[in-house]
Amino acid sequence: MGLLNFFFGGSKSQPVTQQAPPKRQPQPQAQALSGQKVQNGLDRNGQTFSIDHAITTLNARRAYYDSPHAKGIIDSLTRSVIGTGLRFESTIKFEELGISQEEGQQIGSQIEAVFDRFASSRTASLDRSMDFYQIQALYYLSRKRDGENFNRIHYSNDQALVSPVRLSFIDPTQICGGFTYSGGQYKFDDGIERNVNGEEVRYSVTVYSDVKPFRAKQVKIPAVFPKSKRQVMLHGFKAEYPGQQRGYSAIGHVLQEFQDLQTFAQTSLDKAVSQSGISAYVKPSPDSPASKPFEGVANQPPSGTSATSEELLAVIDGGSVSTDTATQPFTVEVTQVPEAAVTGKGTIIVSNLESGETLEAFPNSPGFEKTSEFVDGQMEIISPSCGVPYEVLKMLWGTSFSASRGTLLQFQEVKEIERDDVASDFLNPVLKAVISEAVADGDLFLPGFSDPKMQAALLSGRWVGSGVPNIDPLKMANSVEKNLGMSLTTVEREAKNLNGSVASSNIAKNKKSFEEMPIPFWSGDERIEDEPIEPEDGEE
Repeated sequence: MGLLNFFFGGSKSQPVTQQAPPKRQPQPQAQALSGQKVQNGLDRNGQTFSIDHAITTLNARRAYYDSPHAKGIIDSLTRSVIGTGLRFESTIKFEELGISQEEGQQIGSQIEAVFDRFASSRTASLDRSMDFYQIQALYYLSRKRDGENFNRIHYSNDQALVSPVRLSFIDPTQICGGFTYSGGQYKFDDGIERNVNGEEVRYSVTVYSDVKPFRAKQVKIPAVFPKSKRQVMLHGFKAEYPGQQRGYSAIGHVLQEFQDLQTFAQTSLDKAVSQSGISAYVKPSPDSPASKPFEGVANQPPSGTSATSEELLAVIDGGSVSTDTATQPFTVEVTQVPEAAVTGKGTIIVSNLESGETLEAFPNSPGFEKTSEFVDGQMEIISPSCGVPYEVLKMLWGTSFSASRGTLLQFQEVKEIERDDVASDFLNPVLKAVISEAVADGDLFLPGFSDPKMQAALLSGRWVGSGVPNIDPLKMANSVEKNLGMSLTTVEREAKNLNGSVASSNIAKNKKSFEEMPIPFWSGDERIEDEPIEPEDGEE
C-alpha cells in the first residue's frame, strides 16, 4: 500500500467512491412544559412580576379594616400563635457547658426570671405603652398584615429601668424603596444597604418633623453598632424565594377576593333592603275607584290640579302648586308619607289605582341563603391559603370529636412553624440583648457568656404559647396523663400549655392547700387510719 492508499484509502488505478450521507430522519420536536395545557390557557404566561411593597401594604391595611374576613384571619392567627404572649422556657445544654443537670436548671431559672422581669414591664417599649408580651402581639399582627417588621433596639443608661433594652417599631413605609422582583436576579433600591454577602448593614428611614408638617428627612440607622457590636435594627419577614429582600403581606394574594366578597355581600344586602318594603294598595271595586285614605293628610294639591313636572317637584319639596295653566299640564295626586320613602326602609302605599287595576310586585329572589353559601365556599379556599382552617376562623365545630381534634392538631403545627419564625427574627435577638446587658451590668453571672458557642448553649430554649384548645377537657386530660407516663412531655410544659402557670408553683400551693383540707374517705390516702378491729373470742 502506498502513501496515497494509506492516507486516502485508494490509488490512482482504483479511485475512491464517496457514498452520499444518509438523509436525516425528521426528529420529533420537544415542547417545553410550562403548566399551560391549552394555547393561551394561562393568563400572563411566563411573565415575571414585581411587587410594590408600599402600595401592597396600604391595600392590606385597608382590607384589614374594611373586610371582616381579612381581619378575622389575621386576628385569629394572632390570638392562636401569640395569645397573651410567648414565654421563654430555658433548655440549657448543660453537657456542652460541662455542668450538671441540676446546675443547668438553676441557671436556666435565673435566665427566665431576668427576662420575664423585662418582659413584664412597660419600659420594654420606648414610649412605655406596652410590655414585651403585648409587643409580641403587635409584632405578629403587623408581620402578617404588612408582610414585614422593622424594630429598633434602644439602649438606655437610666438606672431606674428594669433593663437598659427598650424597643420601638418603624413603619415599613418609612423604609424607602418600593419594588421586589420575583425573578430574584434584579435588585431594586429598597432603602436597605447590604454588604457583598447580602447582609443588611444600614437602613434609610424617612422621619417626619414634629414641628414643620409635611417636612421629612432621611436618617441612616445601622443594623449593628460598629464598636460595641450591639444589635440596633431587626428586620423580619418570611421569604418565599431566594434573594427576596422585603416581605409580602400574608393576605396580599387574596386582596381582590376580599374586595369581591365585600361587593357581593353589600349588593345582596342592598337588594334585600330594597325588597323588604311591603307594597300595600287599596284594591278598587269593579264599579268604583279606590278610596284615598291619605287625602287631606299631607301637603297635596286638590284632585285634578294641573301642574308641570317642575311644579310637581316643588310640591314634593314642600312648595305649592300654581293653578295657572302650564305647558304640558297633567293631573297629579301626591301623598307624602316620609316613613314610606322609596330610598329607605318602610312601607310603600299605592292608593290611586283605577277600577280593575292590580299591583304586580317584583319577584323576591333568594337572598342571604345564597350569599352565605357563596361566602362560605370562597372562605373555605381563602382561609386555609392564609394558614387558618375555616372551622377555627368561624369558631364552630362539628359533632365529631376526632375530626375537630384532627383540625386543631394540624393548626397546631401551623402555630409552631409561625412561632419558630417569630422567635428567629425577633424573640431570640431580643432575649440575647436583654441577657447580654444583664451580664454586663452584673445582674446575672453566666460563666463563658462571651464565647459564642457557650452563649448559644446558655440561651438555648423554646418559646411556649397556648396549646391545642380543650374541646373535650376530660379526653385531653387523659391524653396528657398518658403522655406524662411515657415521658413524652413534662408537667411544667403541660401547665404552661394549659393556662400559662408554673407546675412547681402549682405543686407547692396544692400541697399546702391539701394539708389544710380534710381528707375524703374515698381518696385512698394512706394517712387514713382504719379503726382497730377487736379480736374475736379464741383469737389473740
